[in-house]
Amino acid sequence: MSDLSALDQQVCFALYTASRATTAVYRPHLDRLGITYPQYLVMLALWERDGRGVHDLCDALDLDTGTLSPLLKRLETAGLIERRRRQSTDERRVVVHLTDAGTEMRSAAQHIPECIARASGLDIPELLAAARHTPPHDRGTPHHSIDNRITDTREHNMNVLYTAEALSTGAGRNGNVRTSDGRLDLGLAMPPALGGSGDGTNPEQLFAAGYAACFHSALQLIARQEKADITDSAVGARVGIGPNDDGGFELTVTLEVTLPNVPRDQALALTEKAHQVCPYSNATRGNIEVALEVAED
Repeated sequence: MSDLSALDQQVCFALYTASRATTAVYRPHLDRLGITYPQYLVMLALWERDGRGVHDLCDALDLDTGTLSPLLKRLETAGLIERRRRQSTDERRVVVHLTDAGTEMRSAAQHIPECIARASGLDIPELLAAARHTPPHDRGTPHHSIDNRITDTREHNMNVLYTAEALSTGAGRNGNVRTSDGRLDLGLAMPPALGGSGDGTNPEQLFAAGYAACFHSALQLIARQEKADITDSAVGARVGIGPNDDGGFELTVTLEVTLPNVPRDQALALTEKAHQVCPYSNATRGNIEVALEVAED
């Protein structure tokens, strides 16, 4: 009798490996277009019907708005789509439209289904038949289910060197946060701008402190590699929070870099390189707006 707990007996693992193998076949074709697989799915939905509302796209792609919004932001930054507020009785409704570049990309992507079919060993009719026989996702499943999210399919072969742990208790933004080692144990309070007392720190301040410190370390690393003088260097971070177009909230970050002993052109170059190294920058890239400012001499 086979061991039902064995890895090769798990249906979930077979589906997982098949999914990774499939997206790996798509990757070189999508790299040439400059988009990821999840972004490609959004473009497919818009090529099928342009001018779709955000919630319509969520339903079509089986995503929640929190997962879709970063994809739309990246596509908008790439100049492939634009989001417009509908001029109707409900001006809060955002409609997504293809730009000319987004429309033109469709012809550049026409070859992809045939390439996928060829890689699978099936012809187009066989591939379509296989798709028709794939059970549809249960539309009764809430969109906020974590297992229901499409994430960026780029490979993440990261060697985790350290993991920080923290616990939030009490009333969330008006509660308490404590790290597992007890070195950080803070009471939180909403700032007055958000209707709170401001009697404690808040997640935006903690994020600003962490981002500033992390970016400063990345900056110093790059500067040392290039033998630049980092004496009296500093990094400040401003983190803003506000509502977005999809009914949720978003962050925005401004990093202020000071390199008093480095020529401005070199300071700008070092800052850009640090932005590619800093893990906070890599985590937020394409998701929120991060502005880089280098202080004048």
